[in-house]
Amino acid sequence: MRHSIGMKLFGTMNIVVIIFAALLIFLHFTFFEDYVIAKNNEMLEKTYYSIDRELVTTGSLTSSYLEKFQSQTGLHITILNSDYELLYAATMQGEEEEPQNTGAPNEVYGKIIEAHKETILKNGFIHAETQADNPNYLFLIGVLDSGDYLILGTPLPMIATSIEYSRFFIIITGLLTMALSLILIFLISRHFVKPIVEINAITNNMAHLDFSKKYTGKNNDEVGELGHNINSLSSQLETTIHQLQKTNCRLEEEIKKERQIDEMRQNLIANVSHDLKTPLAIIQGYAEGLRENVKDTQEDRDFYCSVIIDEAERMNKLVRQILTLSQLEMGKMKPEIESFEISSFIDGTTEKFKLMFDERDIHVTNLVPRTIIAADSGMLSQVLVNLISNAADHTANGGKIIIDSEYLEQKIRIRIFNEGNPIPEDELDKIWLSFYKIDKARTRTYGGTGIGLTIVKTIMDSHKNQCGVYNNENGVTFWFDLDIG
Repeated sequence: MRHSIGMKLFGTMNIVVIIFAALLIFLHFTFFEDYVIAKNNEMLEKTYYSIDRELVTTGSLTSSYLEKFQSQTGLHITILNSDYELLYAATMQGEEEEPQNTGAPNEVYGKIIEAHKETILKNGFIHAETQADNPNYLFLIGVLDSGDYLILGTPLPMIATSIEYSRFFIIITGLLTMALSLILIFLISRHFVKPIVEINAITNNMAHLDFSKKYTGKNNDEVGELGHNINSLSSQLETTIHQLQKTNCRLEEEIKKERQIDEMRQNLIANVSHDLKTPLAIIQGYAEGLRENVKDTQEDRDFYCSVIIDEAERMNKLVRQILTLSQLEMGKMKPEIESFEISSFIDGTTEKFKLMFDERDIHVTNLVPRTIIAADSGMLSQVLVNLISNAADHTANGGKIIIDSEYLEQKIRIRIFNEGNPIPEDELDKIWLSFYKIDKARTRTYGGTGIGLTIVKTIMDSHKNQCGVYNNENGVTFWFDLDIG
């Protein structure tokens, strides 16, 4: 179960406040009464010394002086002579009146003085309590310089009442202080925990590779420094992970490319071996036939020789295309860009196929408008030858080949349409692969090697342009883009 640091801090501080409040109340109830009694005894002693000094200084004590002390301290002052007869009491009135002997001994104080006379004479005074005259009194009995006895008293119920008031007051103020402390602690804990919660959310996002959140606190303490360090760490991690991802992507691409190259190398060996095996076997067979004079007539020997020549040309064409593709893929053949007019360039290329078109009654239409383009003329000628040758191979006698175009911003898209059967949809992306042949039985009939379209795509890639193919209702359209010069 997750425990919030804010609640922990809030609970801990509350416990501390409660402990201190309880300790304060405990100390008050345990020691405060003794403390008050001690302070009252201390006041009685100070008063005794003050009155005794006044007596020594002036030689007498007046009623006005004693009443002044009574009004200032709230004490009850009584003076007895050595026979314990009352000289002055709190009930006496009159100013500048010296205490006088009433002739009536005070039995209560007399008994106490008799009982502690030696101590009084030795120490000067004693502290005692009495229940005479109800209520109880806390009092001091001391001997003055004149030999008279001074009795100073303060009622114990008044002390007890003040102690009760004090206890009630401290309980109320303690409870109010605790309540206010709880509120204040809650606000303070939220204030101190807020940046920690923010940092925790940031680090949680960092654990999930989300570095978008940053610490925004303005604290100049250790927490603020931690938040700014987390920001720095987040930025560094984001940069490092981004670089690792890019490196990983490059490695994956390189590995994929290496695998493709390895597969292409294996396929190349297999396909070249397969494509060369048949013409070599034909050449060997017909050459052996000529050597053995299988056919005696000149016409038959000429036929044998033409077959050998055709098969040798087929192998020569295959080897040239393999070399061209190899040089393109290895980057040894780079386009040399020049500007020229594309429509007439297409006318010049289609003219090379005129005899074949006339022989098969294929109608070729060039609808491309006169446009200056920028490309390598030699490579573009190879592209047009391969695509037009491919279109002718798949067009029935008497069919149509239409070459048109469309403008795409700073490019022109050349489209070559031929009437014929559509390409199966699942084969459209595969026809650009080396030695890929849709109909292997038809390939030898039309002299295809399976490399022509691969050369087209490689040349377009070297020009940083695209090419493609799609089916029409009555045929197939190949296209490629060129930069307008």
